[in-house]
Amino acid sequence: MLQYNEKTKLRRRIYSIPVFVVLLVITILVVRGTWDVYWKRVESRQNLDKVTEQAAALESRQAELNDEIDRLQTQAGVEEEIRKKFSVVKDGEQVAVLVDNGASTTPAPPPKPGFWKKMWMAVTGMWGGNGNTAAATETPAEAIGTSTE
Repeated sequence: MLQYNEKTKLRRRIYSIPVFVVLLVITILVVRGTWDVYWKRVESRQNLDKVTEQAAALESRQAELNDEIDRLQTQAGVEEEIRKKFSVVKDGEQVAVLVDNGASTTPAPPPKPGFWKKMWMAVTGMWGGNGNTAAATETPAEAIGTSTE
């Protein structure tokens, strides 16, 4: 019976509330540590993907630069680059400059009067004004009497 009492005392201590709380705290700490490690792994994977993309972009850029270096090591490449950057010509060549004449053959319509001009025209027309409402829609050249042609 003495052995039985010893076992029950031991069981009571093991299954007691303080032991349960201690084990719960230890479990929470272990789970939290595992959770942090998991998220660090996820972040590391994302960083690895970004670095891999950057490395691929840099390798592509290096290939482009190597092609550009190869092109510039030829006489034609050097000549093309000089012409592009400095706008020069060889002896005996001439430069032709093409200018697009943006003027149209149809006359531009007269500008529409603004809000305040319309209001002034309405006010002067209501009281008789000077009767010069047509002058408000004329272009400045027409008002002066000069020809636009």
